[in-house]
Amino acid sequence: MKELLAGYETLSSLEKIYTASLVIGIIVPILDLIMGVLSIGLHMGTDIDFDFDADMNFASTWLPLSSLAILSFLVLFGGGGLISLFFVSEKISLLIAIAAGYFFAVVMNKFVIIPLKRNRVSSPKAEEIIGKSARVTSSIIESGFGEIVVIVDRITLNYTAASKDNEAIGYGETVQILELKENGVAIVCKEKKGEF
Repeated sequence: MKELLAGYETLSSLEKIYTASLVIGIIVPILDLIMGVLSIGLHMGTDIDFDFDADMNFASTWLPLSSLAILSFLVLFGGGGLISLFFVSEKISLLIAIAAGYFFAVVMNKFVIIPLKRNRVSSPKAEEIIGKSARVTSSIIESGFGEIVVIVDRITLNYTAASKDNEAIGYGETVQILELKENGVAIVCKEKKGEF
């Protein structure tokens, strides 16, 4: 360990910056992955993303400020800078490292991060579900519970359900969702045959 630290002390300031950037850019995603697998959670419920309006497509593409884009920048800035130091002066190396890091961050942002964000699906709100038709997938017993499935905006949702009138509703019947309780139980009633 002492040899490693002694070797680090002999590096120039720019080499130290490159090395630190490279190490941070590699270690943070690995720690995040390990913590996620172990369900410890490094995120703590937050995500460091600066989202721009869809109208500002230029800014969101060419100004990559998501955490993944920043880490991508750090990896290529550090790695590209360390490699370029073997061939060019420190000033040119710094320019090359910044350009390489920025280019890679923009490419990651444009071709990975933005498309993934566009495909992100969020669950519908309770107001969007109330009034929808649903199909009973597990019979609702009298004065008890069953299960329903409802499709809202191409998203299939399952809910525990109870009948409004405490009546039994059989498997496969169509019901209308009247209310969605805070505990996630849907209050339903049989849909009349002529309503479709």
